Amino acid sequence: MNLPSKHIDSLGQASFVDKIPPTIVVGATNDFIVDKEGVMETATYFGVQPTFIDSPHDVMLGSNHTQGAKVIEQLLHRNMSY
Repeated sequence: MNLPSKHIDSLGQASFVDKIPPTIVVGATNDFIVDKEGVMETATYFGVQPTFIDSPHDVMLGSNHTQGAKVIEQLLHRNMSY
């Protein structure tokens, strides 16, 4: 299954993925709103591997909110020039 888009290739990846800034896709292991398949499809669309956090849907509001913050911090450190 692919995300609905006019701009995907046969693998479900966005045709413009090489033109977008560094991207992360974060899913929550205990999410009952966005399922694992939806997270995987989104990651494929953006050409990245998803990161899953041990959390419910509202990652930044749960008790494991620091896990979500660390994922963002790691992306910033990998992609910032000092």
